Formats: sequence, C-alpha cells, structure tokens
Amino acid sequence: MPPSTDKTTTVPTGIRQSAQEPQPARVPAQRQAPKAPQATTMAYGPLNVPLPWHGTEIATMEFQQISLPSHASTGWHYHHGPLLVTVHQGTLRRPLADGTVTAHPAGTSFVEPPGPSNIHTGHNPDSTTVILWCLFLLPPGSPLSVPVQEPGTARPAAPPT
Repeated sequence: MPPSTDKTTTVPTGIRQSAQEPQPARVPAQRQAPKAPQATTMAYGPLNVPLPWHGTEIATMEFQQISLPSHASTGWHYHHGPLLVTVHQGTLRRPLADGTVTAHPAGTSFVEPPGPSNIHTGHNPDSTTVILWCLFLLPPGSPLSVPVQEPGTARPAAPPT
C-alpha cells in the first residue's frame, strides 16, 4: 500500500509553534493555555515551470486551511514567498512590525508580502474560531514561514568590558 498523502497536522507546519510538552491530565480552567493553531494541507504541488513573482522564483504552491481558536496566535514570522489569504470565518487581527494592526473580517482577502522586512503575527482575540484559507507561493526549498522574535524584544548586546 502506498504511503498516505494526508498532510493533516495538529501542529501546523506553516505556523510557529513552541515545543510540544506533555500537559497534565487536568488543569483548572482559569490556568489553561490557549489552544494552538491547527493547519490542514488541502493541496500541494511543485510547478512545472517556475513562476516569476516580483523578482522571486516560485517553485511550489501549498494550500492550507488554518484554524486559530479563541485567543490563539501564529507567533511572529515572515514568509520567503507571498501568501494569499482569505478569512473564511471570524476576524483576524494582524499586528505588523511597525506597530500597525490590521483587522480582516470574514469574507476579506489580503496578500502577505515576502521577506524579513514583512514580519507579522496573526491573532484571534475573539471567542469565534478564525478560519483562514491560505495559498503559499514558495521559492525552491523554502519553509512555509520563518519564526522571528517579537519586534522590540531583542536585547542590545552588552558593551565590551
């Protein structure tokens, strides 16, 4: 039997996640950590001919449905290729590195530009699960996203002594 091509994940491949540690069997409700985002790859494939995109060569496309439960966050990150997003359910809040925060309600679409100058995070501050439909346009060999520190949290190097 051929290996399964199902790429459903409980820890999304395109979203920054901390290491999964075993959780205690019962945690009081007021102390439970927010649920982590989940992603399901709906389609994936290399392109027969690379697609030029503003000076970037796109070699593969991956389509994911990403669910952000109430109060979940993607973590700060950027993408090597552009990401086309449609908000299917809920409202996604997207803080950017420059302090700008955009809100994207259900039925709206946007493009996340590539590169480390476009770091951002996605956050669901509401009680309704946010569902995103995302098309990743990926350069050869690149990951879905690159995790980074939250802007402004990097500590300056200590002066030499």
